[in-house]
Amino acid sequence: MSSLNRLTRVLLYMWGKRIRASGALLLLIISVPSVIAAAGSARTVHLDDDSDWWSILNPNFIPWKFSPQNREVSSSNFSVKNVALQKDMFKRAEAGFGESTRVTRGDAASGRDQVCYSFSENAQSAYLVFEQGEVSYTFYLFRDGPRWSGRDLCPKSSLVGPVPGTSSGLYLGQPRAQVESILGKPSATFPDRTLYFLVTKRESAAKTSRQPSADIASQPADRMADIFYLSVRIEVRFMDSKLNYLMVSKAETD
Repeated sequence: MSSLNRLTRVLLYMWGKRIRASGALLLLIISVPSVIAAAGSARTVHLDDDSDWWSILNPNFIPWKFSPQNREVSSSNFSVKNVALQKDMFKRAEAGFGESTRVTRGDAASGRDQVCYSFSENAQSAYLVFEQGEVSYTFYLFRDGPRWSGRDLCPKSSLVGPVPGTSSGLYLGQPRAQVESILGKPSATFPDRTLYFLVTKRESAAKTSRQPSADIASQPADRMADIFYLSVRIEVRFMDSKLNYLMVSKAETD
C-alpha cells in the first residue's frame, strides 16, 4: 500500500471519530504535500521476470566452460564516460547521463540492480545499462534486440551526444579487428562473438604498502586475507563483423 493511500485511510478514520483538534488536523494537512512528494520520488521498480536477455546474471545465461587467461586488460575498458565499474557507479551514472529508474530483478546469486539509458542512432535504439550483482559490477552497450521489460524505463540521455563508448575506445559499430587489437587475444572465438575470461591475483593497497612481496604460504592468515582475485569477463557480439553488443564485467573475490 502506498504512503498516500495509508495517509488517506488515517484521515478518514480520524474524521469518522470526529476528532476536532484543529492543531492536529492542520499538522496532518500540512504534511500531505510532503508525503505525496516522497511517494512520487520513489525510483526503484522490481520486475519479476528474466526478460533481460543481455544480462550475465540472467538465470538463462549460458555459463562459459573454458579456463581463464592469467592476464590483465587496461582499466580504461571498465569505464564509459568516466563511469567506472565500482560501488558508486549508479551515482556517477546519474551525474553523467541523468536520472533514471533503478530496476531490481532476481534474488541471491541472480539478484541484480540495473540502471539504463537509451540513445537514438540512425533510426535504431541503443542502450547503455549499468548493473550491480552480489559481487559483480557490469555494464552493457548494445543495439536493438529482443524486447525486454523495463526498456521503457530507460530515459534518453540529453547529457551526451552520440552513443558513448568505453574509455579504451570500444564502441558500437567498431570493426572486429579493432576490438581485438584493444582487448588482445580472446579466450574463445565464435563466428558472431569473442569472449574474454581473465583472472589475476591481486594484493590490496594496505598489504602492498606494509610489506614486500613474499611467498603467500608463509604469510600469517591476517595478511593472506589481503589477497583477492580479480575476475574479468568481456563478451563482444558482432553483426556483419561490426560490434553490436558489449558486456564488460568484473568481480573481486577472496
